[in-house]
Amino acid sequence: MKILGATAVLWLAACAGGQVQRPDELARWRAKYPNAAQELCLFARDYPIAAARVRQWLRDHPIEARDLVEWGANHPGVTQLPPSLYTRPSWLGYRPWRDPAVYALLDWASAEPEAARALASSPRALEWALDSRDC
Repeated sequence: MKILGATAVLWLAACAGGQVQRPDELARWRAKYPNAAQELCLFARDYPIAAARVRQWLRDHPIEARDLVEWGANHPGVTQLPPSLYTRPSWLGYRPWRDPAVYALLDWASAEPEAARALASSPRALEWALDSRDC
């Protein structure tokens, strides 16, 4: 029982530590890429339903989301999604290749490649940036 209690305390401490790091990590990214951060923030503010839909997809599929952002950053001006997103089965009915919000994210990554790569390097950073509405 003591081991279970100690494990629970460590788990809670780890979760609390993760929450503290999130704002710091995002704040550093925002400071380094203010224009890119502003664009994502305005998207989240102006299109809350689309942003929520994309955030959910990012949360559920961080690897595919990272691939999408890296694809946009590495292929500026290309308006097609990475081939891997077309070949995957539907995720609970969600089809990213049919979502204009996903294409908006691709356009953003294409226009802001350095910022996109920096954000894609952290598993949840893109989700956090799209969740931030304090523009």
